[in-house]
Amino acid sequence: MSEFHTGSRAFDGDSPASVMAAIVERPAPSVGAVAPAALDRIVQKCLSKAPDDRWQSARDLRTALSWSSQVGLPATPGGLPTNIPTGVGVGASGTIYFSSDIENAIYKVVKK
Repeated sequence: MSEFHTGSRAFDGDSPASVMAAIVERPAPSVGAVAPAALDRIVQKCLSKAPDDRWQSARDLRTALSWSSQVGLPATPGGLPTNIPTGVGVGASGTIYFSSDIENAIYKVVKK
């Protein structure tokens, strides 16, 4: 989720070992600059260093996402979903697909 909202990886490095070290040593970056505070709290909990502080099941995470599902995007005809996507996929051609369980919909995003 962090990479989806910020466009960059939460933890980066020059090698797999440096990425692992960053995960262990650095705090998780905030997505608060590009996402609502509720989503930032959810991402922070996903990236918590202590396993007991993370979501204990995918169902718990899904419930938290549904409680804070409105991400503040303006609803526009033909626009992106206003709820947090519950699934993202990229086709071989680069087409991006979002799913929204809350809206029971699949969106196809293409560059104009």
